[in-house]
Amino acid sequence: MIALVTGCAGFIGSHLTKRLLGDGFDVIGIDRRLSVCHELLSIFTKTLV
Repeated sequence: MIALVTGCAGFIGSHLTKRLLGDGFDVIGIDRRLSVCHELLSIFTKTLV
């Protein structure tokens, strides 16, 4: 299943994204702060590996 998370760099969005990934969802994250999204991507990637 695929989930779309808007505001993925915020407090709630980042925790929601982490939870969805842990539950096996494919997540598409959208946020206006691109630099923070790249940071989160590396954190989520390390979490899943």
